[in-house]
Amino acid sequence: KTVKIKLQNNKKKVKWTVTSGKKNVTLSKKKKTEVTIKGKKAGKAKVQAKVGKKKYVCKVTVKNTNKIGLRIAERGKFRHREML
Repeated sequence: KTVKIKLQNNKKKVKWTVTSGKKNVTLSKKKKTEVTIKGKKAGKAKVQAKVGKKKYVCKVTVKNTNKIGLRIAERGKFRHREML
């Protein structure tokens, strides 16, 4: 299962990284303000969006490779969409 997240209200280039749980998720299709997260195995991870000196964190929970849950650290900063 994959989920696409986007940093809202931003027009600058975003640097996407997995700061923890690299065994559980991978990032693909990195674009200017959005990225696709794919679950590799069950567990937790944190995905960081960095714009200039500001950092935003999205907590990701992979229940199994078919389900991904997101917890957004800063409300209103990320928008997500599940993909098949």
